[in-house]
Amino acid sequence: MIVEITIKTKDGGVIKYNSQAAAIRRAREEAGISQAEAASRVGIKVQAWQQYEYGTRTPKDSMLEKITVALGTDISVLTTFSGKV
Repeated sequence: MIVEITIKTKDGGVIKYNSQAAAIRRAREEAGISQAEAASRVGIKVQAWQQYEYGTRTPKDSMLEKITVALGTDISVLTTFSGKV
């Protein structure tokens, strides 16, 4: 399950949280590679990778498989929410 939360602040701002985006970033950081290196490993531009990490773009299943291979992780790490809401 992927969780997306939008919080409106008192000053009119918006804070967005996407659990899959956070998981992709965390897995990349644990792999010890840059966004540019991760993007290169899956064959996309760094801007596309950043969109995955920022939650403005959702990777298709085929891309998720490439990401798991590139980061040396299990797909469940990127598709399962284990935090608190």
